[in-house]
Amino acid sequence: MKIISWIFIFFLCACSTEWSYSGKGSPQYWAEISEKNKFCKIGYNQSPIDINSAMNKDFILNDLKFDYKISEIEKVNEKYYQKINFYSKSFALRGKKKYWLKYIQFRHPSEHLISSEPHSIEMQIYHKSEDEQWLAVSYFLEILPENNNENLYFKNLINFLKSKQIEDKFDLSKIIDEASLSFFYEGSFTTPPCTEGVKWYIMKNPTFISKEQMNAIIKSTIFVKSNARGVQKFNPEKF
Repeated sequence: MKIISWIFIFFLCACSTEWSYSGKGSPQYWAEISEKNKFCKIGYNQSPIDINSAMNKDFILNDLKFDYKISEIEKVNEKYYQKINFYSKSFALRGKKKYWLKYIQFRHPSEHLISSEPHSIEMQIYHKSEDEQWLAVSYFLEILPENNNENLYFKNLINFLKSKQIEDKFDLSKIIDEASLSFFYEGSFTTPPCTEGVKWYIMKNPTFISKEQMNAIIKSTIFVKSNARGVQKFNPEKF
């Protein structure tokens, strides 16, 4: 009877563990928490990655075309961060295929590294095609030390993030740099279940905002000390 009780307690404890960014639920244990998370461990093309010269990969001219319009937006709180949903006909065009704008979220520090160095914030913009394929575009956010002026294009978005409003309107085209060089690879979502098949565009040129704006983003949208998954092995032979 005692053996059965201990088995039940162990099973209950194992099932009660939830994924997180620290402790028993931290990224190295995600695959053990649930069978659904198996790709977090066995996946071949996992994200994020460290983009460095050893890959023999260069940043190239971004081949995406953006057609972003003024959108209805909505705050949605997830476990460790807040995401901003977009409701419009905005899309990113890759070749002849449209990927519809779905949401943005912020990571602190950045999940993707450049030559082993993180940026302060990574703004990840997620898109989804009609055939259920995902495409993510990442912009790094940094403070310009010698000029701490606020970024006026971010002002409306940050005011929304700081406010008690749940819904608003915003034009994402105002804050992206379409001309930035980019690094492309195929990876995964960076949270469980770590599903693969996500097309990632990592923009090289950081966007500069003020210290106050950066603090506002971190305080308003990130609910833990860090919500960045560690870098994963890059498998260039797939490209």
